[in-house]
Amino acid sequence: MKLWIMRHGEANPMIDSDANRTLTSWGHAESRSSAEEVLRKGERPDILLASPYRRAQQTAIEVHSLMPEARLETVECLTPESPRDEIFSYLDGILETRIMLVSHQPLVSLLVDFLSGQQISMRTACVALIESEYWSRKQGELKWVI
Repeated sequence: MKLWIMRHGEANPMIDSDANRTLTSWGHAESRSSAEEVLRKGERPDILLASPYRRAQQTAIEVHSLMPEARLETVECLTPESPRDEIFSYLDGILETRIMLVSHQPLVSLLVDFLSGQQISMRTACVALIESEYWSRKQGELKWVI
């Protein structure tokens, strides 16, 4: 199975709530650029899962515009402080084997570390590809980061 873990693009500062923060113009551009790089590597997810927070939704829309064949879904358990176990329970119920999720720090870094044992810096619009047969601790291989 392939799992692309993507952090949302650069977002505006919080005004009324964290969930309502929007992407900056740079955040839109870098999200699209990262999606283009994934495509240049010959990769395409079957399903695109996004946090319900606005900046993650906007990032997912940028990605989906370049990969319209991927099914786009909003997943409540992809918020910044979501429990890892809840996410893996959700992923276990998905039939597709090529999944991209768009979420937030610290969750994206924690997922990469949990699955691969690799600690990496997940800047905005960063994408990490992990390949694994099982969604369990240190069973995945971190293939690349863009």
